[in-house]
Amino acid sequence: MTSPQVRELQVRLRQAKYLAVYDVDDRFGMLTRGAVVKFQQDSALRATGGVNQQTWDALLALGRERDLAGAF
Repeated sequence: MTSPQVRELQVRLRQAKYLAVYDVDDRFGMLTRGAVVKFQQDSALRATGGVNQQTWDALLALGRERDLAGAF
């Protein structure tokens, strides 16, 4: 992943409480991989630590749910 993609991933993981704000560093390192694995486990996805389309879709859906909850 390129830095902008990693940043977006990290921001979404931070918003979902899988990373701390100071963990957003544009690098796909051990902390980011661990956060992805935890998110995948919590989302009943295959926990590979990689971000495939299924993982990305689940992160996007989580963001939409949070946006909808904040609207009420």
